[in-house]
Amino acid sequence: MTLTRAAIMATPSDYLQELQKEIEQVPDEYLDLLLRIVRAFREGVTLLSDKEDARVDD
Repeated sequence: MTLTRAAIMATPSDYLQELQKEIEQVPDEYLDLLLRIVRAFREGVTLLSDKEDARVDD
């Protein structure tokens, strides 16, 4: 997916559909690795968000 103005303004549903398309193209033997990558990403952005919130509170 190319980052265009339309892509930036996409809805969560649009992103979920794009993610689904990409996941369906991943060979089954790599799904466990993909799941670990997604979880690590989510945890990382959550930590970043928490740090940013802490800076605002200071």
